[in-house]
Amino acid sequence: MVKYKKILVLTLVSLLTGMVIFYFAFPYYAQSEVVNQQLVKSDSEIHRHWEAFKEDYRIVQASLDWKTTRRNDAGQFLNSRIPWIDEADCHDCELNLKSDLLENIRSNEWPKLFGGNVAEGLNFSWLKHLEVYDHWDLFSALTERKVENILKSNISPQYTQLLYWARLRLLAAEKEVDYKQASAEIRHLAKLLNSQNILTSAVAAIEILNAEMQLKTHLEMVRDVRAASLPAFDSEFISRVRRIAWGSALLLKQSTPSETLFEFTHSNEFSLFRCLATTEALINQSYLPQVLRSAFLGDRDLIISAAIERETGTCQLGGFSSAKVLYSDDVQLTATLGSYLGPSWSRYFARTLFSLGAPNPFRYYEDSKE
Repeated sequence: MVKYKKILVLTLVSLLTGMVIFYFAFPYYAQSEVVNQQLVKSDSEIHRHWEAFKEDYRIVQASLDWKTTRRNDAGQFLNSRIPWIDEADCHDCELNLKSDLLENIRSNEWPKLFGGNVAEGLNFSWLKHLEVYDHWDLFSALTERKVENILKSNISPQYTQLLYWARLRLLAAEKEVDYKQASAEIRHLAKLLNSQNILTSAVAAIEILNAEMQLKTHLEMVRDVRAASLPAFDSEFISRVRRIAWGSALLLKQSTPSETLFEFTHSNEFSLFRCLATTEALINQSYLPQVLRSAFLGDRDLIISAAIERETGTCQLGGFSSAKVLYSDDVQLTATLGSYLGPSWSRYFARTLFSLGAPNPFRYYEDSKE
């Protein structure tokens, strides 16, 4: 019996010793051959598509004016009117579309509703009112609890509702002389969405541009002469916007080559989605302790940190800056990431996996080859 107790004690001591060694040695592991191989792979993927990315940026920035002075905030007007993801059925939200209407308009076949009365009775005056605003702050006029939900649980407005409103506005314009006013209104909505500087809202903005293209394509197919009055971007242009939005959002991370990080953060060639990139970098950086960020390759982390500090005022990151404080607390981090985290000693490992497992920023270029 004594023999077994000794074996058990020795086993426990060995386990505890191993855990302690792992806890303190892990920052050095981050520089191991495994991580270096991952960095080499990422470097290769980014170098392969960097010139195509720059060309897409040049073409898009020349035609898409989403610049903002950030003087007049639409958040005071919109944040209380649109349903949020944590509000399954917001009856008090003015912009909450009825379920029977959603069934028709969410389909990819929605342009075929052209000529019907699906948009009849809807009030689109709020879209016209948005013209007085030049940006949309996600955190305006919200309770402290709602702000915490945004940061901890990735709560956001139901952006798809705004996409459906844009589609309906285009359908309603069928009874107007042309589509220029409808196009101006929904493009301004897209601009406001992009000004939030997060990937989900940027994707919604791009889909609104795509809605124009979808309807124009349908009108051309049925030989409707009003197709000429709908100033839609073509599908290739929208694909370019989509590629650079995703690429920008995922580019500022420790697995991106230093020279690429420096060029992206210092050149005016990449101003369109630079604030989006900065916000996503800030949130991503919040998951990782400084000791790990430095361990990957210090110069890369220094470039990212300098970019965040430099752009914070310009981009008015606002409430997203709170993420840095929020995620530095292991209790909050555990509540947010749940099953990804175990005991505190394993959190270094979990946080590192988040960085190493980040998607390829140029995956859309890879997909186009298939």
